[in-house]
Amino acid sequence: MAPNNQNILLVVKDQAFRYMVKVAVDLSYDYGIITVKSSAEGLKKLIGAGNTIKFIIYEMVPGDFSFMDMVQKISKEHQNTRLLVIVEKLESVKKSDLTQYSFITVLPKALFTKEFSQVFQKLLQNEEMNDDEFKKIDMDSLAYIDGVTSDAYVKMSSGKYVKLVTKGEVLTPNEIQRYKAQDIHHVYIKKEKVQEVLEQMKKQVQFFLAHPGFKFIVRGKEDSLSKRFEQKILRCADDFCIDEAFQQQLTGVITKTVDAINRIPKLEKILQKIGSQSRERNYLPEHMLLLCYITAAWTEHLGWHSKGTKEKLIYASILHDLTLAGTPHLAEIPDMKTFESMKGSFTPKERDLFINHPLESAQLILSSFQQAPPDTEVIVRQHHERPDGKGFPKGIHWGKINPLSALFIVAHDYVHYVMTHEEHDLEAYLEESSTKFTQSTFANILNVLRKISQQGKED
Repeated sequence: MAPNNQNILLVVKDQAFRYMVKVAVDLSYDYGIITVKSSAEGLKKLIGAGNTIKFIIYEMVPGDFSFMDMVQKISKEHQNTRLLVIVEKLESVKKSDLTQYSFITVLPKALFTKEFSQVFQKLLQNEEMNDDEFKKIDMDSLAYIDGVTSDAYVKMSSGKYVKLVTKGEVLTPNEIQRYKAQDIHHVYIKKEKVQEVLEQMKKQVQFFLAHPGFKFIVRGKEDSLSKRFEQKILRCADDFCIDEAFQQQLTGVITKTVDAINRIPKLEKILQKIGSQSRERNYLPEHMLLLCYITAAWTEHLGWHSKGTKEKLIYASILHDLTLAGTPHLAEIPDMKTFESMKGSFTPKERDLFINHPLESAQLILSSFQQAPPDTEVIVRQHHERPDGKGFPKGIHWGKINPLSALFIVAHDYVHYVMTHEEHDLEAYLEESSTKFTQSTFANILNVLRKISQQGKED
């Protein structure tokens, strides 16, 4: 057990990497943990901490001119403090500047993240963990683990341990803050389970390395812990990343569909087939496929004959709900009115994911599907807008909605109707949507269905 009032100072700019190190230390040792973003901040902490800082972990970044000041401070006044310097590559450090200091150890980041447990054991001189049956960790640490692989407990005033978090449960930041407001600042994990949690952390390390802004993995609500590491889309601080193999798979589907543009049947035949064909309930892929065919065929009736126009709609059809791939139940929500009636049954993460998915899917197209035709991301960004301004995410009115987006919005609404009604009735849909799409472009688009419906009656 570490002595009282002993701290480890983390001087790490990369937020995700700082979190990872904090959790690993917190699970393994009983030191207090102080986190800062720069050596200038670290120097201030060092000055004010007296001799309570036993160990400093510093991630070297270019242009951090206060680093050597911190080194000098340790050398002159904190001889018992050890300093671990983490670098991208050993060649990037002038080792001769550091080797004169016996208290400094330099490690490449890849090695540190791969073997951080062994690194800590060696550098912290194999100090033992808490001798109790349970290991106390900071409540905030649970926010940095994607579903802890162990039950977590709280310690009652009687000394009894009561389970607070079940294995696999993911606590949201709001939940953690609620517990802290109830004066629950720590949880306890059984000592024999700590190594399992550290192994779990190792599995996540590669995500931290590959995607420095890592937040969480988009996943199915009922996925097991192991499945969480097999998901294809990673959400990052200000961006989304996509697994390369999954990206190639999607690109292959898009390419095949685009190649089949000239073989797409007329809209009338598609609607007839929809009416006569029973489908298995697999909403998201069927929804995407129907949108591909219906939007591309619909353009012919509007005089939009170019292949480029159809390509934009096909890309948008396949990618518009991309960030909902791990939560397909959210893709079944057609509009804001439905969402408002259901949002009480969703977690805060699910609510945030749904509201932002048009913007985030559009962002993912720009970053990972550069071959997509221009304006594809506009269609995706606007696909939940409505002509009366009651859509989302921006709530814009019909005059600011792109014409192709307008077609996509109507087709999206129609496909949802088809997918959620056992009996496909075009007349019933037209009656239901008669007050939804009355403005200009939207009315012209809907009139295509009216003409097809009228032709069907005459035939």
